[in-house]
Amino acid sequence: MSRPAVEFARFKSSGALASQPSLLQELLAGAQEGGLKAQSYGATIEKPDEFVWLMYRANYKWPEARGEFFPKLMAVCDGNPSMPWVIEVDSLPDSAGHLTFKPAVPIEEIKSIMEYNFQLQGSAPGIRGGVWGFHTDDDHRVSVITGWDSLEAHHGLRKLDVFKELGQKIRELLEDKEIYHVELKHFP
Repeated sequence: MSRPAVEFARFKSSGALASQPSLLQELLAGAQEGGLKAQSYGATIEKPDEFVWLMYRANYKWPEARGEFFPKLMAVCDGNPSMPWVIEVDSLPDSAGHLTFKPAVPIEEIKSIMEYNFQLQGSAPGIRGGVWGFHTDDDHRVSVITGWDSLEAHHGLRKLDVFKELGQKIRELLEDKEIYHVELKHFP
């Protein structure tokens, strides 16, 4: 039996999300009818016109009765959405990022670093935990989703010497990174 997965969609809003909130509600409701266990969504803090939709899915199919999915999605996008990024998870926390490790970094080293990273996060005050996983199409690309009670808690974790050392080690092994923070709303 396969584990559930989170699919990430990220796109620049066309403005329709604000002017026609019923479009978003139709997408969320249709996805729920199609079998999504849970969804989280919101604008990124860094770029408020960028929208993130996290879909916690297993055996999902858009309901035919709701019409074509892609035109509905494009009605709220300004350009094509960046999707899908899919990772297997056990739960759905709150914010997201993507790390691409250099091809020469052994997979076992990536696993060890990520497990230690989340061990540290799990012991920090105000950090609710998180999950990570390899992308389904690139075993050197890792998606990370975490949750924290406040921006202060997140920054407090980053000030710890042990976390600074780990961060430096990770940066040395990265080819690319993309981190964004979203104050997510949950549906239903």
